Formats: sequence, structure tokens, C-alpha cells
Amino acid sequence: MLRIDFNIDNCFNDHGDLVTIDKDKYVVVPTHYRESAVEKYFENYKFINIVYPKTEVGKKRILRNAIDKVWKQPQPTQLEFFGTLQQLEKVVGNRNWFLNTHFSMNTIDIFLASQGQEFNDHNRESLLSGWMLEEEKNHGSLDSNLCIEYEKVKDSLQEIGKYLGITVTEEMQQGLNEKIHNDEKI
Repeated sequence: MLRIDFNIDNCFNDHGDLVTIDKDKYVVVPTHYRESAVEKYFENYKFINIVYPKTEVGKKRILRNAIDKVWKQPQPTQLEFFGTLQQLEKVVGNRNWFLNTHFSMNTIDIFLASQGQEFNDHNRESLLSGWMLEEEKNHGSLDSNLCIEYEKVKDSLQEIGKYLGITVTEEMQQGLNEKIHNDEKI
């Protein structure tokens, strides 16, 4: 559900074990897709949206995390590297730019290569600025399911549990708190 070219056939090809999922349990899956795209394929789903930050501190944290953890990092494995190239090939429509890539290349330079742009700070900043504006615009709209404010994620686990009809344990809350604390330190 994080693939640029998501479709249900790829989902079942990549994860043939989907048919074995217990229908009385939830499977938590992160996605970049909107609810309207997902509802076409799954009849029994629940969306939990983390609404784009309203504060400048929150916006800066999102940007910093995306830049540090995604854009400035190379793909962790060769399989993911080639998967990224394949996904971008479908968006771009050709492979001509593949020759300008290599395995240890960071994600932003792979995107620049796919667009035929030079690898320089100006183009990187321009790509990131455009991406950030799109992120803010896309995440500003809300779907019809549970929406959690970014700044209130730490206090949302009970609300999520109630929404899903599950019991939230102290261990679950502690795990979330640790992840949030680590995120705030970066």
C-alpha cells in the first residue's frame, strides 16, 4: 500500500498470504493512498488519518523526518532500489534515465534522475518544496473515518482502541510513547 503504482493485483502477487488473514482481526497497513482509492478493493476497512500538522513545529518535524529518513537515504536493499526504479518507470513512461542511477544513490537524486534534472542543491530544494506543498494540500482534506491531529497522536491510542473495538494495553501505550519520544529527539 506504499507503492507508487498500487493496484490490487500487485497487492495479491506481492502478498499471496492475504487470503489467509483472519477476517475477525485487523491488519494495520500504512498507506499513502486516500480512502477513496482503498475502498475500491477492500470491503471491510477502517481508516485512521493522522491530520497534517497545524503548528510550525509539527510541520518542520514532518519535513525533517521525510528529508532525513526518506529523501536523503538510499534504498536499503537492491530489491527496494530496483522496485523504486520500476515504480518511477511507470510514472515517467521510459527507462532512459536508469543509466544515471546507482544502488547507493539517495532517493531525491533518483527522483531527479527520473525527471532528467541535474543533481544540484537548487533542484533538490525545488523538488522538496513542491513535495511539501503537495503534502500539506493532500493531507489537509479529511476522509470519513477517524482523524487524529498530528499534535495529539501521543494521546490518541485510547480513541483508536475505541474506534477499532480493541483493548489498549499499557504495553501498547508505552511502545507508542517510546516511538514518539525517539521521533522528537531526531
